[in-house]
Amino acid sequence: MYQVLILSVRMNSKLSYKYYKDTLRIFFTLFSIFILLEAYYDPTVIEGSISYTSIQEAINAANPGDTVLVSPGIYYEDLIINKSIILKSNDPYSTIICGKDSDTIITIKANGVIIEGLTIRPLEERSKIGVYIRSVNSCIVTSSFFENCDVAVKLDNSFNNEVYKCSIKNCNVGIKLWYFSCNNSFYENKIISNSVGVDLRAYSFASTVSSNVIVNNSIGIYVSHSHDNKLKRNVIGENSFCGIYLYGVLSKNNLITLNNITRNKYGMYLWLSESNLIYRNNFIDNKNHVYIVLDSYDCPNEWNASYPEGGNFWSGYLEKDEFRGRFQNVTGSDGIIDKPYIISEKNVDYYPLVYPIKDLTDYSPESKYDFMIALIIVVILLSSFLVGFKLKRSTYKLSL
Repeated sequence: MYQVLILSVRMNSKLSYKYYKDTLRIFFTLFSIFILLEAYYDPTVIEGSISYTSIQEAINAANPGDTVLVSPGIYYEDLIINKSIILKSNDPYSTIICGKDSDTIITIKANGVIIEGLTIRPLEERSKIGVYIRSVNSCIVTSSFFENCDVAVKLDNSFNNEVYKCSIKNCNVGIKLWYFSCNNSFYENKIISNSVGVDLRAYSFASTVSSNVIVNNSIGIYVSHSHDNKLKRNVIGENSFCGIYLYGVLSKNNLITLNNITRNKYGMYLWLSESNLIYRNNFIDNKNHVYIVLDSYDCPNEWNASYPEGGNFWSGYLEKDEFRGRFQNVTGSDGIIDKPYIISEKNVDYYPLVYPIKDLTDYSPESKYDFMIALIIVVILLSSFLVGFKLKRSTYKLSL
């Protein structure tokens, strides 16, 4: 059943024929948009636990665009999703998929799949891949819980996927990007008590890790032979080895900014990685803020932006701020320490900050459909004002 909002028009008798045509044109345009939006927001729902004996049976019966709604319970299945559907539950705490015989609990083999509101937890500790996105694009994993997986979410040769608002704990790897994967986004996740929180490797590039809480892992974020990624606005703390690990000559042109890197053994650990931009981060109470492996001392990275945007905050660095300007040679303070913070000969923060950066908050990406709805409302109001007709709303249910 689709509920479609029908707009009936009562015309002002003084309107010209031209306004009449404009009104009809606007009406039919808006009506078409509403039909499309309703089709997106209200697809068919298949009750997997009621109408089918297994989740996989419901997936097999679904059509592209359908939603398979899983009832609360514990499911011992390995799932393969080979069509663009939504797999979700309304109770993620009580809807648990444990897997069965395969090394992967959910394998995604179609573009545009959405996984929402599930707990994915294998029976054996740190075994199985939770969700495997392989050679597909534009998939979403959201609002789900992962525990005891080998890898919670693995993306292999896949583009434009999102993992957000998930809780990932006690896994070998939280999120793993592998083999030429690019333009993926991981945001607003809680990634806690894993061996590696986020793992970007094997020539993966142009992906974004933002606004995550990544704490109590061994390594918070590991970047190996991957380039042009953005690590921003994350809380990266209390990781037993390091907060961020950059490894390999191909790990370059990565942007690392606006992160809180706190109370790790090493805030950052660099090995043969160069040409990265690392600025406006808070390095606080790490045992060693930055460690560069000895054979990597000749690999330069940039640790500050241009003046006056500055570099990073380094707790424990208590030099004076008595001068200002690009060369710090004009009398007067500017919030930048006068003396550069030297990590190695080719790794220098020329504009270390006096105070920590306070505003590290980020905002979750708005749904493009929410934006469309807001835009439609503006168009309706503006059209009503310009054309001069009144809208009388009535609702009809159409069986399609």
